[in-house]
Amino acid sequence: MLFLWGSNRVRKPIRNIGYSFCDQCGAQQPCSARLDYTVRHFQVVFRFVTGKEYTGFCDICRARLGLLDPRVVERKLKRNPIPLLNRWGWAFAMAALAGVIAWVIDEERQAADNTTAYLAAPRVGDIYAISDDRLVAMACMSCRYGAAKVVSVEANGVYVRETKFSWNDFAAPSDEKYYSDQREFVSLGQLRDMKARGTIIRAVREVP
Repeated sequence: MLFLWGSNRVRKPIRNIGYSFCDQCGAQQPCSARLDYTVRHFQVVFRFVTGKEYTGFCDICRARLGLLDPRVVERKLKRNPIPLLNRWGWAFAMAALAGVIAWVIDEERQAADNTTAYLAAPRVGDIYAISDDRLVAMACMSCRYGAAKVVSVEANGVYVRETKFSWNDFAAPSDEKYYSDQREFVSLGQLRDMKARGTIIRAVREVP
């Protein structure tokens, strides 16, 4: 995975920030400022500002007046000269990340609730995603994921057809070509036990 971390120095002129004493002119003169700051960013979006400095200049003789207090300068400005994304990009990124995490947690909770409900009241066409070390093949030592598809529902259990292959990640294929022709009976109690052991990791149902 590629992580992009970087920074760039920004210089921005700010006109007409009021009057200040100029040693070279020997009098109060209108002055301007130059804003220097560094934008540090991670993956471009996660941004924050460091090293902010305002340097004053006499508008008459262009002499440097020294560093200015940022709070004093910014009180005189109608708006902050640093773009919003540069100032608050980190907050926006954190809020977006929190939203994604909350969505994933909610999806996982909903999937777990659905799995419990589907196993208690199975229907033809339900697919059980399975994780079992017995599925591991010599050709793929990490392939321990498969699936079973419900082809018939009885009063005390279901008949399922298992996949012909195993995979190295979650699998719940709907295409018939992935399933064997052999049917196997699994009682409702066995389904509950398989879920409790983690053998059945999710039940998937196609909603018409």
